[in-house]
Amino acid sequence: MHAASSCLLLATYGAPARADDAAIDPIPVEFFYEAPARCPDEDYAFSLVHGRTRRVVRVEGSGQRLHMHVTAERSGYRGVLTVRRAGQAPEKRAMMGERCDEVVEALALTAALSIDPDATLTLGPPPEEREDELESRAPLRRDRGTPIDASDSIEPEAGEDEEDEEEEDTQADQATLRFTLGPAFLLERFMDHAVHVGGRLVLAMSAPSSRSVFPFEARLSLEALTEVSPGREPTVVTRLVAVRPVYCPLRTAGGGVLSLCAFSRIGALAAEGRGWEDAGKTVRLFATVGLEGWLRAQMTQDVELWLSPAVGMAVTERRFAVEPGPEVIAGTTGISFGISAGVGWAL
Repeated sequence: MHAASSCLLLATYGAPARADDAAIDPIPVEFFYEAPARCPDEDYAFSLVHGRTRRVVRVEGSGQRLHMHVTAERSGYRGVLTVRRAGQAPEKRAMMGERCDEVVEALALTAALSIDPDATLTLGPPPEEREDELESRAPLRRDRGTPIDASDSIEPEAGEDEEDEEEEDTQADQATLRFTLGPAFLLERFMDHAVHVGGRLVLAMSAPSSRSVFPFEARLSLEALTEVSPGREPTVVTRLVAVRPVYCPLRTAGGGVLSLCAFSRIGALAAEGRGWEDAGKTVRLFATVGLEGWLRAQMTQDVELWLSPAVGMAVTERRFAVEPGPEVIAGTTGISFGISAGVGWAL
């Protein structure tokens, strides 16, 4: 009888004690989150992980890191969870879904299970005092009172179990290569006597990834510019038609992306005399190199807005003159300045 009572007491009090010990034993993690502006924000994403396991605590410099990265695709949203532990190879899981909030919730569940095997046992709603706030910050939820099933409309992406991390990253970048095409308005001063206006047709290529140094991000533009004539004569009117390749070795991450890019430009610079008795026309090769910033704002899944200030240096110096003298009427500047704004559509 005494033994039975002891077993009963152990069954009654022993098991909850172990659960409580697990509950108060914190799991420190460093949490990183990148997603388009239309997705849930970082605090909400971490609250989903914390809702699955109350043991998780955000600590900078922790030996265990969770990195959620969500990108917009033509068919929906792609989310990648990377778990890094000191002395171990990174673990990656990817999810595809039609809705960003569903992908984020599936990644949160995967993250919780990866750091706490008992996460499903501690599953519960957020604290009452934060419930309204969290609900309001989760966009486009189908049912505010019902948690989304992490398996609903979410499909694990194949090819994420490779042990070689570099090969895996390369495959992921190739699979998510994004092409964007659109026009841009251009204002630039590269001649010493006038400002030029014009436009470009831009083909942008990028691979969404967590890399901010030497990512796959490039552009190719065909541009045409003509000067804003002051209306006085005699003068020289110049025009430029050029090709402009750009590569961006540095960029930030998130819905709005700012990149630092290097560019080159080669084209034909035409000059035509106006108001002279013996006016002529000439065409010369013209080339510049320089740096530019590229700010992209994701308006919808398929539409981006672009803003790009630039500074360049002339590789070929050109001067246009008239006889007698000769008298120099127009010449290229050593340093050029410009800015462009445009819109792009995903192909």
